[in-house]
Amino acid sequence: MRAFNEISFLDFPKIFYKRIEDDISSKSKDYILQVDEEDYIKYLIDKYALEPLNILRETEHVGEPDKSKVRVNNRWGEEYWSDTFKCRGESSFSFIFGLPQDPDKEVQLEVIAFHYDKK
Repeated sequence: MRAFNEISFLDFPKIFYKRIEDDISSKSKDYILQVDEEDYIKYLIDKYALEPLNILRETEHVGEPDKSKVRVNNRWGEEYWSDTFKCRGESSFSFIFGLPQDPDKEVQLEVIAFHYDKK
């Protein structure tokens, strides 16, 4: 899984905390000893605070999906039924997820949830 199509969500915390650590390490020891602790903590929080995306539903459109079932094989060669959905959507946030801006381009995204029916 890719977070915003850039890095693995498993790598994100490590990279995020490394950036904070590098920021702190880039300051001289004298600076760290002399800076007001409360102000420095506030600076770090302001700089590295994560805010959730606020997507306005009224600006997004996803058409009703066409649903079908297909038999697929997992990596061990076992077959299972997988639901497939095809729908058309328009979003002002498609660039965030690495989707093409061209509305005529088809994009396939894998859905993690599936039903396993071994036969």
